Amino acid sequence: MVRQTKDLRLRFLGVLPVLKDEELGELMPQEITSFHAITTFVGKNLRELVKIAREKNQDIVQKCQNVQLRSTLVGHASMGTSVVLALDIEQGSKFLDSILTGIVFSSALMASGRRTTSIEEEIVFPTEIFNNPKAKEIYSKQSIANINLSNSLYSKGVEKDQASKILQYGLKGAGLLVLPVESIISLLKDYEYEKEWMPEEVKLFLNYISENAKKWGIDWLYNARQFAPRDAYPYPNIFKNPEENNLARDLVIKYQSDLNTKRTKIVNCKNLTSPALREEFEKLEQLTKQITSSKENIRSNWHSLLEARRRITRDYNLAVEVDILSSVSWRVWGEKKRHRTIPQIIDSIYFSTSRTSEVFKNFEKGIENKNLSKEYIDVLDRVFSIPPAIKKNEEFLYAYLQHANSSLKTYDKLVQIGIKPKDAIFIIPRGIRIDILQSYNLYNLISGYFPLRSCITAEEELRKLTRKEIKDIQSEFRKIGLDYIAKDMRKKCELVGFCSETESCGNVKSTVSDYDDKFHKEMHEDLKRKYNEILKGRSDERSVEEREQKI
Repeated sequence: MVRQTKDLRLRFLGVLPVLKDEELGELMPQEITSFHAITTFVGKNLRELVKIAREKNQDIVQKCQNVQLRSTLVGHASMGTSVVLALDIEQGSKFLDSILTGIVFSSALMASGRRTTSIEEEIVFPTEIFNNPKAKEIYSKQSIANINLSNSLYSKGVEKDQASKILQYGLKGAGLLVLPVESIISLLKDYEYEKEWMPEEVKLFLNYISENAKKWGIDWLYNARQFAPRDAYPYPNIFKNPEENNLARDLVIKYQSDLNTKRTKIVNCKNLTSPALREEFEKLEQLTKQITSSKENIRSNWHSLLEARRRITRDYNLAVEVDILSSVSWRVWGEKKRHRTIPQIIDSIYFSTSRTSEVFKNFEKGIENKNLSKEYIDVLDRVFSIPPAIKKNEEFLYAYLQHANSSLKTYDKLVQIGIKPKDAIFIIPRGIRIDILQSYNLYNLISGYFPLRSCITAEEELRKLTRKEIKDIQSEFRKIGLDYIAKDMRKKCELVGFCSETESCGNVKSTVSDYDDKFHKEMHEDLKRKYNEILKGRSDERSVEEREQKI
């Protein structure tokens, strides 16, 4: 089976809100949101409003269409955010992950490229490439070569995280996508502006939504929102015109030397802290010491630590904000974009590809002759991520660099024979670096992003970068008197006193010195027992309700 982008297959799983009621009948999403828009003015509930409309013999369809038009025209984004679609991606490429999962109000569960190996049958051909015999041959040859190298590296002991960076995203993908209509509008508006740079699957996805909107009961809403004089909230998009500047690129010019050596740079630190916040952190520190002083305390009270931390981030979330500029592989950005509580600005993948291609051309002879100095390897690493297990093995290193170089040359060849960049980009490996600016609030500093991504289970490059950024932030905080926040930037196991992973790396011992395998298993068994108790309790409640209904 040859996979093509034109064969994108989506399955509709459902839409909310929908009401099926004996008295009111079936009400679709746009009807429900229309009546609730009226609720904001008259204070009546859905049932009351529908009954009143029917008693007055009003045309429900016309009434709801008018409400949708008025509400969206005056800018009520809630009309779009209150209607949510769930879609199963049955057949498509991994580009759908890069395209869709960074949209701010969306949520997704996608097939992971760092946990699975790839085979030749999973290659996805953009339609334009498939229909061009020469382009198809060039693309197929390089895709197979990249897959073979990745699998070879993995078979020789290189972790999947690292071996997979030579793979492109033009491979089979799958997953669950949940997003409100407002987010689809955001995607649509970006597509309309960047259609020459957006992969074919974006158009196919949007066509699928448009073709089925009426059946799902969202067509008035979807159409009205498209033409409303109000913009949708932007999301980080790498598929855009490389000629247009952005803040991330502007800052790279200013901090180029830092990115060349460290791959990351703090460019701004907002400090609105108060003595009261220091007191809250001191209380948290005392509570942490108290609960982690014994295993029994951890077992009984670990949730209190999360509650205390949550209250601090709820009430002081904007007290500090740290803006960080970093240069990451496309693969790592795949993880970063999922943190939708972190505002970010990302450069164009086409700009990154052009930049990387120019750098590799300067070292092409050295790559082919397997004769590069450490300094030159570092220069290449600035634009194309070279994983440590590959960098330290000369055989792996040059095979990796040769395939990266040939992939870049394949991209150029495809463009030269008339293939559009938005299709040729399907051959570019995940190791290519993109520059990104991100802003971290207190929640992501002490509860969200940094505790999670500094864990040993995080992707190798992302984990290394995250730990480096933690040290930089801690250093900056100590300079401005925020040492109490600096020392509370912990890994996720240290937040609660036990490791939530199946196997513990032992880091939690820095907080709980006598943590051992026995206690680790006991904690997991205790969590499983409590989970089953909750399930049983709810099952018993349903059984009682069913018996009462029968009586």
